[in-house]
Amino acid sequence: MKKLILILFILVFSLVYPSQIAGLSTKWGNITVKYDINVVYNGTALVDINIHGAGSGTAFLYLPHNISISYNMQIIEGNVKTYVKYNPAIYFYHCRFFEYNGEFRIKVSFTFPYAVLMAGKRAWFMSPLINFSNNIYMEVSVHLPNLKTIIKSYPIISWRNGDILYYKLYSPPPNKRIAVDYQLKEGITEVNITRTIANGASTLIFQTHPFYEEIVDKIALIMNKAYPKLKEVFGDFPNELHFKFYLPSLLDLSTLGYVMSEIVSTGEKGPVYLNLALLRFKEGYLEEVTIHEYVHVALGRIGVKAVRNLRWVHEGLAEYLAMEILKELGYDVSDMEKLRMAAYERYQMYHSLGELVYWPTGPEETLYYGAAYYVIKTLGDEYGGLNFYSRVFQEIKARGGIKTTKAFIECLISAGGYSIYYRFKSWGFNMEDLGNPFMRQLRYILLVIVLTIAIVIFAVYFLKRTKTVKQPTSISGLTRCPYCGAIVDESSMFCPYCGRELRRVSFEQRS
Repeated sequence: MKKLILILFILVFSLVYPSQIAGLSTKWGNITVKYDINVVYNGTALVDINIHGAGSGTAFLYLPHNISISYNMQIIEGNVKTYVKYNPAIYFYHCRFFEYNGEFRIKVSFTFPYAVLMAGKRAWFMSPLINFSNNIYMEVSVHLPNLKTIIKSYPIISWRNGDILYYKLYSPPPNKRIAVDYQLKEGITEVNITRTIANGASTLIFQTHPFYEEIVDKIALIMNKAYPKLKEVFGDFPNELHFKFYLPSLLDLSTLGYVMSEIVSTGEKGPVYLNLALLRFKEGYLEEVTIHEYVHVALGRIGVKAVRNLRWVHEGLAEYLAMEILKELGYDVSDMEKLRMAAYERYQMYHSLGELVYWPTGPEETLYYGAAYYVIKTLGDEYGGLNFYSRVFQEIKARGGIKTTKAFIECLISAGGYSIYYRFKSWGFNMEDLGNPFMRQLRYILLVIVLTIAIVIFAVYFLKRTKTVKQPTSISGLTRCPYCGAIVDESSMFCPYCGRELRRVSFEQRS
């Protein structure tokens, strides 16, 4: 599961209220804008905007831009000068200004895909961005076919007529959109849609409605591109991988994907759960979330358990590997990296990195994602990037898996050297269980030296015992010199080999 900080939500959905330049909007001049949003069976909306004004002044309205939506604008009546300005913080929209003198009428229309997202009997509607100057009075009607029960509406509905909801707005609504969480009269049927990747080496199975084949194809495309690198890094890729889409709570878009902990711990092939809202994110986010969640599956397959003290390992590796692989594939992930580093900067204001092992739940969890990413990225930058982590994963597999931070750090040290020990110590991790690696190495060297000395002493003692045997051995009239071991005649007084005197040995007693 991947939590994104609030800034991400603001960036992707363009919910930030744009800074206004003084003088561009005035209160004189009356303008009424009516949005008619008609949703069709597959969730696409047909949007008509009728603008009527009188008097003199300047007003603005945000309209779709930079996505596969082009709007048609007609000046039906009046003297109006219109132009656009761009706000880089609002990715999908531009701000269209109207300078008018006298009565005027304008009509704008466009098709808005995925206005409603559906899973089973759950559905939610989210309008295009509705942001406008303070001299505009806004009325919005939303037609939601197949509507059964409204769970929640933001803002509150002004009135309702069957499947049509009406809103009166004197200022932009919260989050600059109208959003409705509701139940369907008839739920949509999910089927299995399959795609093969890597020339048939692996099959991806998606449980979803055919409405969402676009997201299926995008996921299959990125997994096909990433397959060679993922298999190289992990030394493994499943021959079958399952995906399932879900709808979150309408205003809780922080969880963009997740894998159940039991799937990770048992090394199963999914499912990987992905948020349908990713269809409405800018390019790169769906790809990043997809690879991120697959990394959890891959880590489970090599034995990195889904336990609390390894949560930071899972999330840090998933973030880092996803972004590094996407960069190698030519995707721009710079804004994602900035968001993670911003979260880390805030994290370090309150916590040491060693506290990552106590991974919490709640509002601070977002900061922990940034800090975990920072640790994994710092090590990757210093020790060899994806190749370094490939060596780490080989060590993990050789151990039969890991279930503690201590074991993970040991694998890092094995792949990158003992300097990693001191890096983790400086970050505030508890390294007592690991011990000082230099002292461990010194103890090993001393043990080898002691064992070597003991072997030498034993060998010398054994040889000395062999050479000081006093009694010769008789062999058919012959005997051995008790000093050099040479075979000599029993009657010899001196050893013909070493020259030592033999007469003190009593032969008469041998009978």
